[in-house]
Amino acid sequence: MDCLPQCLVDWLYTEVNEDGGKKMRD
Repeated sequence: MDCLPQCLVDWLYTEVNEDGGKKMRD
């Protein structure tokens, strides 16, 4: 997911981090 716009990346990271997104990143 490195091809997403910075705004989407920022949003995704926020959503993911709130749910312990390390699982999604790995």
